[in-house]
Amino acid sequence: MDAGLAALAGAVVGGIFTFSVNELAYQREARRRKEEAVQREKEWLREKLLGSYSNGIYYLTKLGSSSRSQPEDNKETRQHFSESLRYLYLLRAYHERTGQAEEVQALIDQLSADGVDRSEAARDACFAVQGLLKGDRRLNVTDIVMR
Repeated sequence: MDAGLAALAGAVVGGIFTFSVNELAYQREARRRKEEAVQREKEWLREKLLGSYSNGIYYLTKLGSSSRSQPEDNKETRQHFSESLRYLYLLRAYHERTGQAEEVQALIDQLSADGVDRSEAARDACFAVQGLLKGDRRLNVTDIVMR
């Protein structure tokens, strides 16, 4: 009977030890997966932000150039205008949590205003977007030189 009791106690202790080790491994794996998911989300956001900044600056520059040399109803000018607005709206959405959405909305309003010199408005918006890019702590782009 003593041997049977000892075997039962050994089995219980072994079972508890195995359960504990498996639980620790499960928790470690869950933590690792969560950290990887957070990292993937940060990388996704960084890629989308950089794309929006880059394309916004590109189309604002194109709009400034085409609106200076072409009439406002020109197909190319309209295309640059709509693409500029598209990327500014994306930037506004990405800045909702940073408190800078109002600043981006002001750029949209200025660029969209009737009777505005689109070339000047595009230039001003382009400089403002560059400033937002430089100051966006989510990207760590302080070493980028912009002129």
